[in-house]
Amino acid sequence: MVNTRNGAGDSNPPDLNALVAQAVAIVVPQILETLRNTEGAGGSNEGINVWIERFNKFKPLSCNSAATPTEAEDWITHCEKMFQVVGCPDGVKTRLAAFKLEGDALNWWKAHVRAKGDNYAETCTWAMFRETFYNRYIPFSEQQRYEREYGSIHQLKRENSAEYMERFLRLASFVGPTVTGDALRQARHYKWGLKHWVLDRIVNTEYDDVSMVCDATRNIELLHESGMSNKRNRDGDRIQSGSSGQQNRGSDHRGRSEQSFDHRGRSDR
Repeated sequence: MVNTRNGAGDSNPPDLNALVAQAVAIVVPQILETLRNTEGAGGSNEGINVWIERFNKFKPLSCNSAATPTEAEDWITHCEKMFQVVGCPDGVKTRLAAFKLEGDALNWWKAHVRAKGDNYAETCTWAMFRETFYNRYIPFSEQQRYEREYGSIHQLKRENSAEYMERFLRLASFVGPTVTGDALRQARHYKWGLKHWVLDRIVNTEYDDVSMVCDATRNIELLHESGMSNKRNRDGDRIQSGSSGQQNRGSDHRGRSEQSFDHRGRSDR
């Protein structure tokens, strides 16, 4: 007998696997589209427009060009200060900085992005942008000088470890990660440039980044300075005590002399 009943009256349960597959086919493209829209925004749901609005509230400086390496460094440093205040993730830093480019700098950046591809502006990290920006506005001869200086950098006699770190990181930002390597490699390079009496105390210790080395060495320096201060105080007390004794002995001597003079005076009478 032929079964003439249609699907409406079918008592068989629905195919759950087919329903799940259908739902996945609908949802996955939506998720991917959402991720593409938020790419470069540090993984948050906030778009780049929100970050630009926050960034502009602090009135960041624009960049038209950089006539000297110092001007290039000053603008990059200014941007990094703004990023720290705003609290933006690395994924949006390049786009925020590019938003403040004008004139020659903007024309250069547009040409650079076209040469790299349409998605370059969204995938370019801040370290990459900074290095590219320096390559544009710092002459090659200056870059080589910075690289040589970074390669032989060491703590100067007049510097404490924090001042040395500031100079070290400034050079590191100029030469870029291609020369400096990762954070661990930078920490080692910084450590081996320390003063010998400081290095001797941490030579067998490994640090993850430069700031950790600086914290350790600064504590050593402060303890050393405290010990020197105490020694100077003790030496000063001894000197002061010795001077007081000499003054007292001098007073006694003068007193005896005066008594002798008075005695002679009475004899004369």
